[in-house]
Amino acid sequence: GVAWRSEDWARAPACHFDAARLWSLRERVRALIERGDVSGIVITHGTDLLEETAYLLARTLPGDVPVVVTGAMLTSDRPGWDGAANLSDAMSVAAAEGSRGRGCMVAFAGKVLDGSDAVKMHATAPDAFGAPHAAPGGHVRDGRVEYMAPLPAPRARLSPASLGRRVALVPMVVGDDGAVLDAVRAGHDGVVVAAFGSGNVPP
Repeated sequence: GVAWRSEDWARAPACHFDAARLWSLRERVRALIERGDVSGIVITHGTDLLEETAYLLARTLPGDVPVVVTGAMLTSDRPGWDGAANLSDAMSVAAAEGSRGRGCMVAFAGKVLDGSDAVKMHATAPDAFGAPHAAPGGHVRDGRVEYMAPLPAPRARLSPASLGRRVALVPMVVGDDGAVLDAVRAGHDGVVVAAFGSGNVPP
C-alpha cells in the first residue's frame, strides 16, 4: 500500500499569494523531493493561481518525483462538490508508476495535464482546466491512471534564485497611446506587452 502524510502548509486564498509565498511553496516542494523518501506529492490549491503554481514547479523542479496540483471549483456546501473527486484523482496520479518522470501535473475533472501546459479556461465550470496548445495528457477513471502521451523528453529546467523581479503585464487596447506602459515602466524590472495579432501595437 501507499503511506500518505498530510501537511497543512498554508491556509490562504490563491489570489492572495504574492511572489514570495509562491516561491516559498516551490522551495517546500523542492525540499520534500530532495529528501529522497517521497515518491509523489499532491498539492491542493485555489484555482485562481493554480496554473501559475503548476508552471513554476514544472519548469524549475526535477521531473522524477510526480507533483500533482489540484483544487475545486465548487465549495463543499454546494451540490456536485468536486473537491473530493479531484483530490482522489490527484492521489492516484501521484502514486501511479506511469507518473514517474512526468514532473508537475494538474489533475482536474478526470483529466491529467502537464503543468507547463495547463490553463484555467473557464471561471466557474467544474471542468475548468485544459491544455489548448498541447496534446492530450491522460485521464483518471475509477482510480486508474492512463496516459495518452509517451513519457516526455526531459526539458531544460529554469534555475532562478527567487521570484524577486517585478514584471508588469500591459495589454494593448484600441487606440492605446502608451500612457499605461509609460506609467508602469519606472517601477518594474521588466514589462510584457500583450499586443494585437502577431505583436502589433498602435503607433
